[in-house]
Amino acid sequence: MTGEGLRGFWKWLPALMLWLLLCWHLSHHWSADPQYSFGWLVPALGAYLAWARWNTRPEPDKPLLSGTVLFAGVAAALFLPVWLVAQPNPDWRLVSWAFAGLVVLFSMSCCAMAGGVPWMTHFAVPTAFILTAIPWPSSVEIAVIQGLTGFVSTLAVEILNLTGTLAVQRGHLIEVGTGVLGVDEACSGIRSLQAALMLGIFLGEMMRLSGKSRAGLVGAAIVTAIFGNVVRASWLAHSAATSGLSSVDRWHDSAGYSIVSACLLVTWLLGLKLSPPSSPAAPPHGQHRPNPLPTAFAVATGVWLFACVIGTEWWFRASTDTITQLVFSPPADAQEITTIPVSDASKEKLKFDDHQAITWREPSGERWVAYTFQWNAGPARSRILARMHRPDICLSAVGHRLVADRGEQVVEAGGIRLPFRGYSFTSGAGTLEVYHGLWENRAKATAADQAGLGSLAGTLRAASLRAVLDRERYLAQQVIELALFDYPTTADADAALRKRLPLLLRSEARSAR
Repeated sequence: MTGEGLRGFWKWLPALMLWLLLCWHLSHHWSADPQYSFGWLVPALGAYLAWARWNTRPEPDKPLLSGTVLFAGVAAALFLPVWLVAQPNPDWRLVSWAFAGLVVLFSMSCCAMAGGVPWMTHFAVPTAFILTAIPWPSSVEIAVIQGLTGFVSTLAVEILNLTGTLAVQRGHLIEVGTGVLGVDEACSGIRSLQAALMLGIFLGEMMRLSGKSRAGLVGAAIVTAIFGNVVRASWLAHSAATSGLSSVDRWHDSAGYSIVSACLLVTWLLGLKLSPPSSPAAPPHGQHRPNPLPTAFAVATGVWLFACVIGTEWWFRASTDTITQLVFSPPADAQEITTIPVSDASKEKLKFDDHQAITWREPSGERWVAYTFQWNAGPARSRILARMHRPDICLSAVGHRLVADRGEQVVEAGGIRLPFRGYSFTSGAGTLEVYHGLWENRAKATAADQAGLGSLAGTLRAASLRAVLDRERYLAQQVIELALFDYPTTADADAALRKRLPLLLRSEARSAR
C-alpha cells in the first residue's frame, strides 16, 4: 500500500471497529454452541474473499455521498441501542441479525463512497458473507432440526433393512439387535446444513461462478451434507448391530470428519466443473485507487462508536450487593436418578456449573422426575448455554413423541410468578407432562416477576429489555425441568404442579459478590 493509501486507511477504522465488535459478539455462539463452531472460520474466509476482490477491483465510479452518508449515519446511530440490548442478551438471535445487518449496511455504504455502484456490487458477497455464521431464528432452526433428524432416521432404517441389518425406527431413535441409539445430536442436521450453505457460497465466490451456477453449487452442498448424515447414521447403526453399542463411540468422530471431508471434496469438484473455461485477466494490484472517504464522516462516526462502547461499559458497571436466587429443595425421600442420568455428552455440551437429577413418588403414587441446572454469573456464553436445552428437541431425540406444546404455565413459588412451558409427550404405553422453566438471578426480579408479563416468550423478552434499564448483564442462569408421570389427565398434572411446586422452590437473597 502506498504512503497515500496508508494516510487514508485511518478513515476505515470505524468500519473495522464495527467488524471486530460483531465478531466478538458472535463468538459467544461459536464457542458455546457446537452447531455453530464453524463460525470461527467465517471471518478468515470472508477476509480472504475481500482480499481477492481487492486485487481485482474495478475502476471506481463517482462516489455516492448524499445517500450513502445518510445510510451509514443511520447504521452508526442504530449501533447504540443494538449494542446496549446485546450486552445482557447475547442469545437473542434477532439482535445478532440486527447487529450484522447494520455492520453490512455501514460497510456497503463506505464501499459506495469509495468507488460508487461498481464497488458496492464488487464487494457485496465478501461483505455479506458473515451472515452465514449467524444462528438462525429459533423457530426455523427447530423446524429444520426436527425435520432432518426424522428424515435421516427413517432413511437410515430403510438402508439398514435393505442391506440385511434388522433395524426399527423408534421416533428419532434407531433400534438394532444390540440396543437403541439416536441420530447423533438432534442438532447435527442444522450444523451440517448451515456449514454446507457457507461452504457453497464461499466456493461459488472464490471460483467467480455465475448466479445460476452458485445457486446450483449451494444446493449440491446441502444435498451432499444431508446424504452424508444418512450415510453416517447408517454406518454407526450397522457398527452397533455387528460390534455392539460401544463401537459407536469408537467410530463416531471418524465418521463425522469423513463426512465433512467428503462434502468439501464433492462441492469443490462440482465447483470446478461449473467454473467458466477461462477468466478475464485481473487488473494489476493497486491500479485503481479508491476515492477517499469524507474526513468529517470518518471522524464523526469513529468518535460516536468509541463513545458508545465506553458509555455502555460505564452503564453496566453498576452492581448490586444482593440478588434473588431460587433454591430447589426436593422431598426427603427423593433419590438420585441412576437409570437415565445426565450423560457425559450433555455435560460437555451444556457446561453447567451445578446440577441435580432426582426422582420421587408423591404420596398418591405419581412419579416425578426433576432436572435442575445452574450456570454461575460471569461469561456471556452462560446465557446461551442455559437456552440450548429444549424439551421439544431433546426428548424427541431420545424416543419420546411430542403430542402438544401447551404454552405457558404460570406458577406462584418462592414469592415470584414463574413461567414454565408445558409439553405433553407419549413414551411407550404411557404419557408424561413436562414443564420447562428458565430464569436469571436478578437483583430486581421479585417485584417485576410478581406483576406477570403475559406469555413465556413475552416474559423472557420483557425481562431481557428490562435488564438494560436495570444495568444488569452476565447474570447467573437457572433451569428446572420437571416430568410428571401417571396422572390421568393433563389438567390433573397442571393442578399438581401448582400445588406442589411452591413447597419445592423458595426465593433467597444472596450476595452478588
